[in-house]
Amino acid sequence: MASAPPFNVTVNFNESVTLTGGSLQVNLNSGATVTIAPFSGVSASGVYVVGAGQNASDLDSVSLTLTAGATLRDAAENNAVLTIPTGQSLADLRDIVIDTTPPASPTVTNPVGATTVPSTTVTFAIQGSAEANSLVEVWNDADNDGVIDTGETVVASQQLTGGGTSFNISVNLATGDNNFVVTATDAASNRSPPTDVPTITRSP
Repeated sequence: MASAPPFNVTVNFNESVTLTGGSLQVNLNSGATVTIAPFSGVSASGVYVVGAGQNASDLDSVSLTLTAGATLRDAAENNAVLTIPTGQSLADLRDIVIDTTPPASPTVTNPVGATTVPSTTVTFAIQGSAEANSLVEVWNDADNDGVIDTGETVVASQQLTGGGTSFNISVNLATGDNNFVVTATDAASNRSPPTDVPTITRSP
C-alpha cells in the first residue's frame, strides 16, 4: 500500500454546539471512522489516516454518530441533528479517491527462461504486460532472491500511457549473470509485488 498523507475531515453546523462526554464519529464509505474530540463551536475536525484495505472511488461521509455517553447540544440544550443534509456530504463537496490496492504483478514474456547472449550483446529488451497506465520498473536483483532488498535500485523503467499494458524495457548487461525483477506502480503510488525475470547471462 502507498503511504497516503493524513488529512482533516471537517463537520460544520448551522449554530454553535458543544460536544462533551465522548466523541463525534464520522463514518466513511471506505470503512474508516474519523473521530472528533470534544469541542465547542460551529465546526470541528478529525484526522483521517488511511489504513490498509480502505478504498473508495469517491470518498463519502455515510453517517455521524456519538460514542456512548457523548452529547452534542446547542446553548439551549437541544440535541444536534446528526443527519447529514442532502448535498452536504463529503462526496458532494470534494472529489477524493482512496486507493490502497496494489496492481497485480507484471507478466514477463521475454525472456521466457534463463537466457545466454554473446559477449557482443550489451543490452536486452525485457518485455511483458502490466496494469494499464502503470509505471513499470526494472530493478537490479543482486542476490537473485526475487524480492527488492535494501540497496537494490531501479535500472530502467517505462510509463505506460493511453490504456496501454505492454512494456518493452531495455537494460544494460554486465558480463556474467544479470538478475532483475519487475514491478508496476499505479497512479496512487501502490506498487505491485515483484516479478522475477529469468537470469540473462552475457558470455565473457
